[in-house]
Order: sequence, then C-alpha cells, then structure tokens
Amino acid sequence: MSDKDKNMLAIHCTSDQLSGLENNALKIMEWLNDAGANLTYFGPAGFSAVKVAKEKNIPTVPLPVYVEQSTFKRAHILSRYLKKGEYKVLMLLKPRDLAAAAIIKKIFYRSIKLVYYQHIEHNKQMKPWIFSLIFRSFDSIFELRNYLLEQTLTIPRINSNKLHIIPTGIDSEKITKKLITKEQARKALSLPAKKRIVGIVGKHSHKRKHHFLIRAIQFLRRNNYDVDLLIMGDSHKKHEKEYYAFLKELTHECNVEKYVHFRPCDEDLSNFFCSIDAFVHNISGSPYDTICLQAMISGTPVIAVSSDNNKELLEEGKYGLLYKANDLEDFAAKTIRLITQPKIEEHLINEGKKVVQTTYDKPVIVSKIIDLTNKLIHSES
Repeated sequence: MSDKDKNMLAIHCTSDQLSGLENNALKIMEWLNDAGANLTYFGPAGFSAVKVAKEKNIPTVPLPVYVEQSTFKRAHILSRYLKKGEYKVLMLLKPRDLAAAAIIKKIFYRSIKLVYYQHIEHNKQMKPWIFSLIFRSFDSIFELRNYLLEQTLTIPRINSNKLHIIPTGIDSEKITKKLITKEQARKALSLPAKKRIVGIVGKHSHKRKHHFLIRAIQFLRRNNYDVDLLIMGDSHKKHEKEYYAFLKELTHECNVEKYVHFRPCDEDLSNFFCSIDAFVHNISGSPYDTICLQAMISGTPVIAVSSDNNKELLEEGKYGLLYKANDLEDFAAKTIRLITQPKIEEHLINEGKKVVQTTYDKPVIVSKIIDLTNKLIHSES
C-alpha cells in the first residue's frame, strides 16, 4: 500500500454486534492502520463497531439512515462515497452485504475491486446458483479457515484462483514480552509449585464443560496420576453464578477440592498460560478463536476437543492433541501421554510456537492482506 494508492481500501460491515466476527475485523483493521494502510471503515451510524473503530483511531465513515434501506438503495448510497473517495477495493464481511456490493460493481462503480472476507459458513438454505451469480462480481475471497474454502469450492463456476486463506491471528510480540517463569506465575496465582497442572479459562458456563474436567481430574487421580486443574474465570450473570456453585459442589462430590483451583479471570493471561503444563480447550471453538494460538506462542501445549476448527488448527500430534468430545478416557489418555512423555511435550511446544510465528502472527497476516490487495489494485479488471 503506497501513497499513490490513496483511499485504497474500503471495509464495509452492517453488523451491530461485537462478536467474534466483528472483533476479528476490527483487529485486522487496527493492524492494517498501524502498518500505514490507506483504509476506511464504512458502517451504519451509531452501531457498536463504528464506535469502537473510532476509539481505535481507524478512519471511519458513519453511514446515516442506512440499514433500513433496500439492498439497491444501500448499494447506491455506499457507491457515492466510494466513487467520491476514488476507493480501489471494497472488502465485505457479512453475507447480507454481498448482494449490495455486487450491484455496486455491476451498475454504479464498475472499476471497484470486490473482496469477501468470509468468517462464517455460507447459508445452506440459499441455492448454490445464487452464490454463483453474486460471486461472479467478486475479484477475491479471503477465507478464515480451510474448511470454509472447501465449502466455497462447491459453489458452481467458482474460480479457485480467487480464494485465499487469511486466518485469524495474534500479536505474538505483545504476548511474549509479558511471559514469566512457571515459578513466578504459580507464586502469583498461589498454586502448588511442583504439581502437574492443566488449565481452562473463560466464563463459568455449562457450554465450556468445566464439570467434564473436574470429573476428568477425579478419573486421573483414581488411576494414580497426580494432576491438578486450574479454572480461571468469572461469574457475572445468574446462570454463571449457579453453574459456579454447581462446580464447587461437584469438586466436593468427586473429592478433588484440594486439586481443583478456582481463580478470577485476568485480562492479561500471561500468568495463566505460564503457570500450567497444558491448556485445555474444551469447546469446539470458532474460526476466529485465538485462545489456542495464545497458549501455543506462550509455550503451553494444547489439548483440545476434536472439532473442525480445532482439527484444522492443531493437526493431531503436530501442534496439539485432540480428544473425543465427552470421552473421559480419551481425554485422560491424551493428558497422560503429554505429562509422561517429555519428547512429545517438547515437540508440541516447539512446533506450536513455530506455526504461530509463520502462519498466524500479526506481521504475516498484515503482509498477506497488503500483498493480495495490491495485486488486485494493479490487475486488469
């Protein structure tokens, strides 16, 4: 992205949420902006993402009276901003905005290059030929995960050369500079100095299946494996507080109170990752989930439930271990394998760091987006 490419990239999203998709997009925009990219975020006035973008000093254009308009009208409104600013590339994030973008290119601004940064699966209720028709207008599709790319390839007449993997990522430098020794971390969290400890982090929620891990600790200890569990999380909502109370009672029923350690969640997770011997990712995750990446760059091996997202990220045995959902014996087997075989532990630590640095790190992702976008700008229509 050079000075001559002024107002190169417009990013557009009509979502009023701040979920994984929006937060990942805001992170990418912040990274690109920090790298000197000429980008502007276009979003409906008053929406949460627009407010956050402004707080992050991302160039932002609020679109007044926009969302309630028809698809054609929205296309017309946005195209006027794009043409006036002479933007070269328009990136879309939400499926609902794709049709308006296609109309912009077909009718209002033929020279604009269109990119869809796909975060979620295509609507399976929509006919494939509709996607085929819309995507004819798109010059590139960035996929967050390989399984999303494979789904896109099933669309009739899709050009595979337009598809590129741009995964969610982390700022490794920001994380690693905060790392401390295991001894320091355990002292800070008042944890046993010499024990083997696995950990989970997040709100106290039934979907995270903390109860499964408490029973797993009971199972491991009954089989003479001295393993403790660190549960770092908070309870704010009523159902979270009720679940937390249930977990405390469960530790009593399983006779593992001394081996399950509850700690409040900290925004900075360096103490958490540095204090444990393995991070347990007990949910299927989402394509923009970065918690496993944070563990890997911290030098903490990952044991995760087998799911599309986790399988793609960890590649069983290469970057992390996978276990069958709700299978105590399989989880225990993977935990035992990790804590009793130092070579496996060392392999996962080294390979985990390496793959994050080469595939999921901020500089890698920013460079890839900039390179692909520049190629679009300078390619013939």
